Amino acid sequence: VTTPGCAAGAMFNSTTGAPCTAPVATPGCAVGAMFNSMTGAPCTSAPTTLAGTAGTISTFTKLSQYSGEEVSEGSKDVKVLGFETKASKDGDISLNSLRLKFTTTNASGSTRITDYLTNVSVWQGSTKVGSALASDFNKDSSGVYSKIVTLSNAVVRADTTQSFYVTVDGQSGLDSGDIDTEVMTIDLENVRYADGSGVVTTEALTGDLPITGVSIAMVSFATSADTKLKISTDSTPLATVV
Repeated sequence: VTTPGCAAGAMFNSTTGAPCTAPVATPGCAVGAMFNSMTGAPCTSAPTTLAGTAGTISTFTKLSQYSGEEVSEGSKDVKVLGFETKASKDGDISLNSLRLKFTTTNASGSTRITDYLTNVSVWQGSTKVGSALASDFNKDSSGVYSKIVTLSNAVVRADTTQSFYVTVDGQSGLDSGDIDTEVMTIDLENVRYADGSGVVTTEALTGDLPITGVSIAMVSFATSADTKLKISTDSTPLATVV
């Protein structure tokens, strides 16, 4: 079936600017699934229409309350890094990916990411928009692990601010010999996003980008069991009841 505005071989609609390519079935992606059951990557979904043709990241702010978060054995979706991004008034943007880097130093134990973490996820508010297995991160010659985590439908509308979070799952049965002297940090090196015209930009220097050296504390379950309440200010507060 031919879509109006989509000539043969065209990638984007000449009338609306939306992608012309139809989603293709992917192994591990059941109908309606957001993430691949085999790889953890986002499943292809219908493209979200972005208003405007010149949207950019207006501001990018690190959420300072996420630092030194405790991750225990078997813990799920612990927020270890957060940021707010605001789109310019010129149009909507869609965040396509984040480049994340994990560095672990340990005087007496392991520095392998898979000895501490099983999964890394990205959330837009309370909605998961991306995920990657810790085993899929690439190790460089200095022992640093990094990966570009693909996001799905992470849209920020024009002149609005959205909060994003990076969460991790702790490895079950953490070795006490590994977590006694380990120092782990996470960096957010860049963000890749698209505007309504389909132009993709990699941004590494806006606002607080890059975000570097955010610490993560790998601890035993007993240590992390102490309940804590964190309260912080919000740049765009809304009246609510907790």
